[in-house]
Amino acid sequence: MLISQIAIAALSVNFLSLPLRESDSIEAARMLVAWIVDGQAVPGYGESYPDANWMPAKKRFVVVCDDLPSSETLSGDARVHRVTSSEYDELFKQYGFNETDYITIERATESRYVLVLKFSNQFGSLGGHGYQFEFRRKLWGLRARAKFLWVS
Repeated sequence: MLISQIAIAALSVNFLSLPLRESDSIEAARMLVAWIVDGQAVPGYGESYPDANWMPAKKRFVVVCDDLPSSETLSGDARVHRVTSSEYDELFKQYGFNETDYITIERATESRYVLVLKFSNQFGSLGGHGYQFEFRRKLWGLRARAKFLWVS
């Protein structure tokens, strides 16, 4: 009986969401950039990026994430260049899709317990994906669920 109660308690912890921290928006954006640039798993979301095999060859990753302070870096990788949405067009004119990947992260909604980010990754005129990621804080850290939105 005691063992079953412990098992039920352990499973119920998985459903418990804690209030988001101030730093969770930054952590979530860093997770998404690392998913593309480094092939790292997004905790809670078990899928690899579908075109991960094309990412190591990219010379540049241009990241637009206007919802976070510009002082925040999203990756330690020198290939990652964070820009504002107003700078994006000029960089696209300069590089196009020539060994360059374009990541956009936008806050869709945020509540005390849930952060929803719209995420897109474009690496060619017919190469890219869009997702909606929902982040929640659990006892063991930030966890995501994702909804696939589009592919090009």
